[in-house]
Amino acid sequence: MAALEKIRNKAGLLIGFVGFALFAFIIGDFITSSSSYVNLIKQKVGKVEGHEMTTQKYSADIQQFSEVAKMEGQNNLTDAQLRDNVWDKFVYSSLLASECEKIGLTISDEELNAAVSGDQPHPMMNQISFLRGENGRYDSRILKKILDNKDNPNIETYYRAWKYWEEELKNQMLLNKYQTLLSSAMTPTKKLAENLASLDANEYDLAVVRKMYSELPDSTVSVSDSDMKAIYEKKKESFKTEPYRSAKVVVFDVNPSQADFDDVEASLKSAKAALDSMPEDMIPLFVTQNSDREFPYNSAYLTEKQIDPFFADFAFSSKKGSVSDVKLDGFYYKLARVMSDVTNRPDSVRASRIMVFRNNSAESQSLADSLMAELKKGANFAEMVKNFSVDPKALVDKDGDMDWLREGVLGLDGFDDAIFTANVGEYFSFPVQQAVMVVKVTDKTKAVKKVKLAQIVNKVDAGTDTYRDLYDKARQFALNHKDLASFDAGAKEAGLEVRDLSRLGRNQNQMYMLPQAREIIRWSWDHKVGEVSDKVFELPNQYVVAALSEAVDDDYVPFALAKSDLKNEALNEKKAGKMIAEMANAEISSLGVVDTVKGVKLNNYTLGRFGAEHSVIGALAKLDANQVSAPIKGGNGVYVVKVLDKKNVEVSEANVDQVLRSQTSNIQSVMYRNLFESLKKVSKVSDTRYEFY
Repeated sequence: MAALEKIRNKAGLLIGFVGFALFAFIIGDFITSSSSYVNLIKQKVGKVEGHEMTTQKYSADIQQFSEVAKMEGQNNLTDAQLRDNVWDKFVYSSLLASECEKIGLTISDEELNAAVSGDQPHPMMNQISFLRGENGRYDSRILKKILDNKDNPNIETYYRAWKYWEEELKNQMLLNKYQTLLSSAMTPTKKLAENLASLDANEYDLAVVRKMYSELPDSTVSVSDSDMKAIYEKKKESFKTEPYRSAKVVVFDVNPSQADFDDVEASLKSAKAALDSMPEDMIPLFVTQNSDREFPYNSAYLTEKQIDPFFADFAFSSKKGSVSDVKLDGFYYKLARVMSDVTNRPDSVRASRIMVFRNNSAESQSLADSLMAELKKGANFAEMVKNFSVDPKALVDKDGDMDWLREGVLGLDGFDDAIFTANVGEYFSFPVQQAVMVVKVTDKTKAVKKVKLAQIVNKVDAGTDTYRDLYDKARQFALNHKDLASFDAGAKEAGLEVRDLSRLGRNQNQMYMLPQAREIIRWSWDHKVGEVSDKVFELPNQYVVAALSEAVDDDYVPFALAKSDLKNEALNEKKAGKMIAEMANAEISSLGVVDTVKGVKLNNYTLGRFGAEHSVIGALAKLDANQVSAPIKGGNGVYVVKVLDKKNVEVSEANVDQVLRSQTSNIQSVMYRNLFESLKKVSKVSDTRYEFY
């Protein structure tokens, strides 16, 4: 009983322990589940109308698009451009799919098959380079071969590329359906066309007086915040914006110092000393080792026009073995040695070839010798090309004609000497690895003076010390200026240019001024207005210090930031009011210089030499012949116009039909151009790529 009593007395404590254990278990499970949920959220780079893009799918799509781009010859796309292309495609296809799902628009398998394999394939199929046949147009047999062999490792890349294009094709076909449906609902009425045709038929000859706003000094009117605010509210939609940041930057461009120039010059002078006494056979290797990669050794004979202008006179007036002085050409130091005597050789040679290939070099040479023997007996060269040449079909179809050749074009050691010294009509053979060319010289140009010249060219780049010194300068600037006002003042004092980076979107990667500015853009979104970067941003050949100048997170540019854009308009509003009061009820001839403008039509907003003035043109619709307008506020000033003559042309049914077609085309063009931007504005688009890139 005593033991039982003890248990009863400790029961509360025991229950507490059990309860805590259960609570810990539940909380632990909840935390684990929550963590998994948070990780799941973090794996998404964006969402469009319920369509999600995960990081895994995004990466796979980028890889796929990169392969497709390279197949289509776009080899220079940056990682940022690849990411943007894939994201834009995802947004476009998601918005299109969402809209079409609402109204039941789809592309059936039958429609897709007809677009790919039908008698009239979809025009997009001709855009896919790896599906083009010999005639340069889409060949459905190539696609069938890819689909039939999709598991073949050699075909796999093409199959992935086709899946990309297949999705593009579906989207294009779906878009065509959707646009056709919208177009049928957006056709203007015939009544509207009749009214517009009637207005367009009128033609006006006018007397025009303009008083420009600039004629009235700004000091004669005053503009308050309330004046600008009124314009802001009236035009608020024009200030609609995506969230953005603006920054100011000071860019420290890394340029070679005088010490860098001196180092390269000293190096070239050492090379000159070596070239002066170097044996000729060692020079090609020496040039290769000492010249920049883009300026390799050239063993070809060159004309005066082909030689670097810095060395043209030297090359043709110096004897073989002569070495030039070291010369500076911009950021390049140059040195040359004459490698031959001046000689006369054809500028160009025209030739045809038969490229033969057998199991090994000996068999190829044996066949080439046999063909040359037959050719010398009178065999038909063109027939031999067709029967024996392994060249591409395009060259075989031209009877092996290589067209006009200049020295060095083929880059085959010894070939130039063989072909440029051969006579017209002569045959010779030339080995190319395991193959052999049988060459016939068919024509030559007139002989010109040529010479061989070896050049060593070194570009002057900024050295390590130069980079370090400039980085220290940029770092010191960042340390000394901790807020925007100090940043501006410090730059002015140091004579440094402050550049504005305006309206930086959160996912933006680059801008014209700084093509690789992603790190600066990310920084701007993580800091407050007025802050200066505590680090120096390192860009190619540049160091950058940034200060955040604006941050907008609303749907509209705030009035405080828009004021600078509004002030001039507010001044013109005030000036217009003053001018209109002064010009009202006055004789047009008393207002100033009267211009005559003839042939003005309401469908053309240009008012002669005064340019586009929509409000003036619009006012003409209410004026009859000899009638004078009230003062009209225009874009550049205040106008008064008098109708000197008004021609009313009778409107025909053909005119109405033409206007109807034109308006239909205009409406549809605007719809096509703005469709997806309009859909984005009314859709739920979440772009969180900035969390990953």
